[in-house]
Amino acid sequence: MIHGLDTSLNRPQKKGLITITITIKDNCSILEFMDNGPGINLKTIQKIGIKKQLLNPNESDEKTILETIFTPGFSSSTIVSELTGRGVGLDTIRGFVEQVQGQFTAEFTEPHSQNGIRKIKFVIQLPLGMIVQF
Repeated sequence: MIHGLDTSLNRPQKKGLITITITIKDNCSILEFMDNGPGINLKTIQKIGIKKQLLNPNESDEKTILETIFTPGFSSSTIVSELTGRGVGLDTIRGFVEQVQGQFTAEFTEPHSQNGIRKIKFVIQLPLGMIVQF
């Protein structure tokens, strides 16, 4: 998973910090990924989703808009490289995780967005028998 870092002046911290938490619950390994950035820009996701005809122009449900990032071909990156911007990403990870009977979701960590920006965490839930290597 490639994780983008907002380098704009809007970033509250100068250094990016990604926190990975691993817990075991209900016979599953749960991996949670969070960062210290301002959050995901749902207005940008919505705009890209509408442009690529992945979202209805009248869609306003933030969870539906967030789910768009798991659509094949979706990318919010403005730079295309060997690793980013090609639209091969979160849908591929979700597909792999589902093949091994797991789940891959994005969850809001705040109750409301501020100016279309809302903090999220990625959660990968795998059967306890899976071996996870970092």
